[in-house]
Amino acid sequence: MFPLKANIEDDRAPLVTFALLLAMVIAYLVSLSHLGFSTLWHGPSHATIVQAGAIPYELAHLGRYCALAHGRVHCGLHHRPSGQWPALLTALSAMFLHADLLHLAGDALFLFLFGPVVEDRLGRVRYPIFFVLGGLVALALQVVLAPHSTAPAVGASGAIAAVVAGALVLAPRVRIVTVLMMIMLGTILEIPGILLAVLWLGEQIAYAATGLTDPIGHGWVAY
Repeated sequence: MFPLKANIEDDRAPLVTFALLLAMVIAYLVSLSHLGFSTLWHGPSHATIVQAGAIPYELAHLGRYCALAHGRVHCGLHHRPSGQWPALLTALSAMFLHADLLHLAGDALFLFLFGPVVEDRLGRVRYPIFFVLGGLVALALQVVLAPHSTAPAVGASGAIAAVVAGALVLAPRVRIVTVLMMIMLGTILEIPGILLAVLWLGEQIAYAATGLTDPIGHGWVAY
């Protein structure tokens, strides 16, 4: 099954959605720039994730910082380590930083499918504000639930959760044009958006449960 697009009737190109997708791709490539593109699949280094990811401990304890040392994140420092981004800035940078190519592809796919629906209903000014606020609210919930967590939260999953839910609220009957492959034949179908929303939720649960997009290997990356 290959989802292609939402069946909304809109003559305008979803420029803001394309811009957000481009920003996510550029951020991913920049995060690899000092490693070389041979690491395209595996994603940024542990140090980059700790540097630009949003660590709940830092956001819940402003003025205290975390650093990567000997393969572990150590928190409680009273001075910001060299190169470490300010905690409040990481709340935004983490939204566009992804752990690896699989993580990026999953987020990009669902933003591509549901983003145009929300952009069409909210307009090109309110839509990006809604996207960013969705990501910030999701991060705030992460901080409230785990204020002592040293796991860097990375990815646009929180913002995209808002977009997916927004699409279902603003256009509850939205359907996704999908190619269903059977042996050597392909059939075009329109499936309910709610079905793909459930699949997206399952994807997120699978990531969290199995660490499919955990490049560090210690369960540090939050979802």
